[in-house]
Amino acid sequence: IQDEDETLPPLPPEVPLPAEVVSSSPSSGSVGVATDTDLVVTFAEPMNVASVEAAFSLFVTSEAGETRVLDVEFDWNAERTVLT
Repeated sequence: IQDEDETLPPLPPEVPLPAEVVSSSPSSGSVGVATDTDLVVTFAEPMNVASVEAAFSLFVTSEAGETRVLDVEFDWNAERTVLT
């Protein structure tokens, strides 16, 4: 029970939900994909382009187990829901 003179503490900031990926191509876990293949990711809602690009990395692992990060170029549709 709360006295009328007491004030409640402020609510914590709203935590954003993770982005929902509707589809991706090639599919997750694909093997033998050429490094020049376009990767297409479709999101359920418009994305913060700078945030997605800053968090994105793409890497390839050789048969010998060596991993290297690939350079990528980002291309978005006008609605900011499809990244290629």
